[in-house]
Amino acid sequence: MHPEVEELRPKLKEILYDCAVEIRATKAALFLADPAGTNFELVTEYGFRGALRTTADRNDPIVDRCGRGRTPFFINGLTVEPRFSQLMYDSASERLLAAPVYLRGTLVGVIDMRDKAGKAAFDQTDVPKAQGIADRIGALFANKNVFGLRFIALSEGETKHAAPPPPPAAPAPAPQPAAPKSAPVSAPPVEKPSASLKYSVRAANAVFLLVW
Repeated sequence: MHPEVEELRPKLKEILYDCAVEIRATKAALFLADPAGTNFELVTEYGFRGALRTTADRNDPIVDRCGRGRTPFFINGLTVEPRFSQLMYDSASERLLAAPVYLRGTLVGVIDMRDKAGKAAFDQTDVPKAQGIADRIGALFANKNVFGLRFIALSEGETKHAAPPPPPAAPAPAPQPAAPKSAPVSAPPVEKPSASLKYSVRAANAVFLLVW
């Protein structure tokens, strides 16, 4: 048996007891695939008191049925399906509920439940409960390469990328030629009055004063 399965055995047994709590199965056993994937080995069980096979190959009725369908199934009565009659008779059982354990599309285990308390029959309401227990068993193997089918958790599969580098800066615009500076416009020179003009003005002022 794979060493990691051995480490998980106590937890697997704890989950298997959910078959008694949720479904009221008086017997239950968990079989997991061996490293070669050809046989299924008994990992843990309760209630069978030794009347149970310890290995099952691919031709086992429960393993074969679970390999052809991914949903739990139940059988009430020894004569309902003859291929299961001997298996149920050998373990002194009259009713059976089985659930496959799949990892990434491959059958890696089966849960074999028998005889509901009070001699009640298994029914359709037990199917989703059995599937939930199988899913919890499968979840234990997350991030563990037990069956050669590593189940990668979502948080591990997410790759943390560094922030992308900022886009390159746009090239600076080419310098534009400076506009030619216009020559400053100088005010036209103010012509100073000539001496003759000054004399004429003075003469006119004198005449004005004399007349006045």
